[in-house]
Amino acid sequence: MTADGDSARGLSSSAAWNPLWSAHRMLHALKPTLLRNTVHPAKITSTSWMDGLRGICAVIVVNFHFLFTFSPLPTLGYRTPTHLTASDHIAALPPFCLLWDGASCVNVFFAIAGYVCSFKALQLMQSGTACHASLLQSLSSSVFRRAFRLYLPTLAMTLITALLAYMNGFTLTDIMFANRKTWFRGVSSEVNVPRHDTLWGQVSFWASEVWHLMNLWEFKPVYPVHDPHLWTIAYEYRMSLHLYMVLIALATCRPHVRMALLCTLATIYPAWHRWEGMLFFAGAACAQWDVLRMSNSHGGHATAKQGVLEELLPIKEGSLALSPGAPQRSRLLQPPRMTRTSLHRTAAYISAMYLMSYPVSEFKNPSPGYAWINTLIPSGYVHRENKFPKSIGVLILLYLLRDGAKGGKPGVWRSMLESDLALYLGRISFALYLVHATILHAIGYAIPHWVWSSIGGSEGMSRWMIGITVGWTASLVLCLYFADLFHREIELRCVRCVKWLEDRCKATE
Repeated sequence: MTADGDSARGLSSSAAWNPLWSAHRMLHALKPTLLRNTVHPAKITSTSWMDGLRGICAVIVVNFHFLFTFSPLPTLGYRTPTHLTASDHIAALPPFCLLWDGASCVNVFFAIAGYVCSFKALQLMQSGTACHASLLQSLSSSVFRRAFRLYLPTLAMTLITALLAYMNGFTLTDIMFANRKTWFRGVSSEVNVPRHDTLWGQVSFWASEVWHLMNLWEFKPVYPVHDPHLWTIAYEYRMSLHLYMVLIALATCRPHVRMALLCTLATIYPAWHRWEGMLFFAGAACAQWDVLRMSNSHGGHATAKQGVLEELLPIKEGSLALSPGAPQRSRLLQPPRMTRTSLHRTAAYISAMYLMSYPVSEFKNPSPGYAWINTLIPSGYVHRENKFPKSIGVLILLYLLRDGAKGGKPGVWRSMLESDLALYLGRISFALYLVHATILHAIGYAIPHWVWSSIGGSEGMSRWMIGITVGWTASLVLCLYFADLFHREIELRCVRCVKWLEDRCKATE
């Protein structure tokens, strides 16, 4: 080692222990991504809209979990017979109720997961036997990383919640949850994480909960006290393994046989009382359909590069190339016309939103306009009846968004989902899903009460709405900030850690 090298090493070491440098690093970490000069616009691909949709859905989940603590309205339909006073509001009508319809958003997460988990493998299958080695490597890597990708950030966030409880981080709302009927008039049954007398007791309680959450053989939903919303993590991991197993079984089948069997499984799983299976396998069937279309346009072979989808699926407006012989000026100046196809698409969007707006609760006392659907719900959806119409609505919506608009343009909804804000929300969507319960329990649920105490109470719709609006706004800002921080400092580190672990475990040739 040279003298210059020793000097540089010493400077690096001293910088690492310099309090000013450490403070600068901490302040930089606390700075939100949106306020940094290094933020670059996201590259738009054919599946970017899925990221944007996941981001919007994550925000809607936050809306639901905030509002259902203060009012039963998010779980009711318009003028539900057993809750006429609570549900007699225009906000309970479609499409307004979709702004807090967390149940449909979970369905969106599962359907997109089915598409994303299967797309690359299906592309490699389409490429023929020459890519079977790559297919095995791809599926092996996916199965290896899946558990770590889902559970490492989950373990980190629940441990943070446990330590926060031990340090009395929930004292602001502890008294409120102890007198729930006085403070909260919604339908939530959540409680704060109890504080244990010793750190060992607190960590042991956390470990017992996450151990139960990671149990693959527990098919009923698990609602850990640290975050009851994490029941979806176990569902997603279990169904991902089911999907990977099916992909291995179908690897040598003809493409149309794969398509038929994926669709068959999407219809069989609900009969086995696994409603999430329909969403995963329907998403995989959509991926297979896209691979088939891509293969037909490329002479029978599908490349394994994700970007090839851009040649088939609608692309962002402004990059659409017109044929040389087309009357470009007249097409650009021609006002849009409501064609038969656009009417059909509009009707399909309305149908999707109507089905997604099916009330979460009161199946036996349905709101007007939804009673007829109850006669069509299969027996496999018992105790989860709302999942059937909501799943159908979500699949219709994803089909419409996936195909874009007529004429190769992305359409208004696709363009919104590919905006910078939507894509940013998509990047932090998993982190937002993980952190929002802790933020709400620590401070979010207390904010409306602080507002009401300063304006003379919550009696009357106007004052109640002021408290809810201020509380929701402040809670959402806090959730987005801490989700951004968690995404950068923990989630991305987990991703790099899993990649490092896979490289170390992989056999060398």
